[in-house]
Amino acid sequence: MIKRLTMQAQLLAAVASFAAAPSALASPAQAAHMEAASTDDAVTAVFVLRSRDEPGLEKLARTVSNPDSPDYGQYLSVEKSIGRFGPKPGAARAVVRYLKAQGLEPRIDASGLYVEARIAAAKAEPLIGTSLARFRRNGAEASFLAPEGDAVVPKALEPYVEVIAGLDQTSLMARPVSAPANWTVHVLGAAGRYDSALPVSGTPAGCEAGVSSEGFVPNQWLTAYGLDRLQTEGLTGAGERIAVIEIDGFFPQELANFAECFGFPVPKLAVHTVPEGSTPYPGKQVSETILDLSVIAAGAPGLEGIEIYDAMDSSFAGLAKTVLTALNAPKAERPTVISISLGACEAWMYVSETRLMEKVFKYAAASGVSVVVATGDTGAAACRINGSFTVGGQTVGFTQAAWVQSVGYPASSPWVTAAGGTNLSLNADNSIAEEIVWNDAVFISLPELPGVVLQNFGSATGGVSTLFKKPAWQRVPNPISGVNGRLVPDVALLADFLPGYALCCDKDKFTTIGGTSAAAPLMAAATAVMNQALREAKRPRLGFMNPLIYRMGGKPKFSAASFNDVTTGDNDVGWRILIGEGDFGYWRAEPGFDMASGWGSPRFPGFLDAAIRMGQP
Repeated sequence: MIKRLTMQAQLLAAVASFAAAPSALASPAQAAHMEAASTDDAVTAVFVLRSRDEPGLEKLARTVSNPDSPDYGQYLSVEKSIGRFGPKPGAARAVVRYLKAQGLEPRIDASGLYVEARIAAAKAEPLIGTSLARFRRNGAEASFLAPEGDAVVPKALEPYVEVIAGLDQTSLMARPVSAPANWTVHVLGAAGRYDSALPVSGTPAGCEAGVSSEGFVPNQWLTAYGLDRLQTEGLTGAGERIAVIEIDGFFPQELANFAECFGFPVPKLAVHTVPEGSTPYPGKQVSETILDLSVIAAGAPGLEGIEIYDAMDSSFAGLAKTVLTALNAPKAERPTVISISLGACEAWMYVSETRLMEKVFKYAAASGVSVVVATGDTGAAACRINGSFTVGGQTVGFTQAAWVQSVGYPASSPWVTAAGGTNLSLNADNSIAEEIVWNDAVFISLPELPGVVLQNFGSATGGVSTLFKKPAWQRVPNPISGVNGRLVPDVALLADFLPGYALCCDKDKFTTIGGTSAAAPLMAAATAVMNQALREAKRPRLGFMNPLIYRMGGKPKFSAASFNDVTTGDNDVGWRILIGEGDFGYWRAEPGFDMASGWGSPRFPGFLDAAIRMGQP
């Protein structure tokens, strides 16, 4: 049961002292420099090839995604798009010849968009103009390799290579939010802070273990967002295929137990490792993968299949290569929707690390593949560094040691749909009584320590990108005068872990879990369901749907039926750092579009109806 209590003076003092810690870092290379790279260190450098017509690719991607265009939905296959807009013939071979002459063993990717080669740390500076070193963020256990400066494309490769990526080995994060075992959760409501924790509501259905978890079960969130109605009409995602991009493993039996409890079939699953031939990740309980699979399987039970792509390299370059592998898969395995619940702080990135990914997203849009990305779970601050502080004479983990106000990438890409987070209060029939922005003001009691300990159970990430300009389809006012960045999120769905989603660990034991890691696969599942309906209505599938979303949101005759406008809450995390209202900077929910909840949560039957009507010639 959730209890409400005020902060203890001891904890206030601990947090206040920690707020005086140095500010967070502006880029990967400005993390704590540990040491020079060792002779055993090496990275796989990605030589991103120049496109012969990048503006042409962008124009095609915009045109086929624009419901006002006569070419809306006239998607081009990935192969044809790359053949038309990709690297010039012979470019990859020229790069291979050069790299072989430097003693490397290069490989051309099957897509033809890049050449990669393993580079030892000792060879990095003479070859690409920067040395490698090991860095560590404050309080982090593991160090990582990153360049000490920007990589320089060798002069001989300038006609062929746009940028060199893959040098920064900062790991992406996949962290579904759940309560530690044997800890008691408290909520800070009595201290005057907004918090989104809500009691269990609605009417759950399913096996006893699932219902007694006190988390929302599938019949509740399916009904809340109207997916139950679409499923009753025979719209289950039939003929569609979803790819999920993962960096952890899962136990298939957990999905089978979940499906049995709530009465839907286990989808066909296929696991692919990138690079091909790698050993798949071992099974892991309460993993990102099992959360994604469970939500998708319940949301779109008639899918042709779910393709699981395990990125064995968890860097940004590894993610880009994995998404490209899914796009370029054999046609029988190719997805129409891709779900990504991974990301990292935009403010810490080298811009070069986004170049391959952005090309991949443009090809996805041009070919009509929807990409949905979780925004993250740290409110207005997508950048945080782990640390610790002392309570009762003992050192306790503190997950907000240093912060930067930022959004996360790849959710900030102008070619993806960014899914933020909310919480739900349901009526007895599981319709929405209230929906609010996810932002938990939570403390935890540890049995072995006195008092309570501050713990970040998250808030939906949103804000303004510093990497990307506001795209033309994002027709909403700039929140800050003179700032014209891409705004995040686009939509928001259930993400709060209090009470959270019920998730199966074993046959008789369920847990609760949350995070925008759940909102993204839910949006992906609904997209596949709507694609089936659009196909049957002889209308184009959704593809890159943001131009459609913002057109819906901006037209009153469509917006009320297409979205549940979330107007309560904020993504302020400043109180956790500075114990002050608004000291850190944050975004509030308000009528219409905002950077706490985007346009709000989709009402999928109305969303589908608007998509059919707007997509007509």
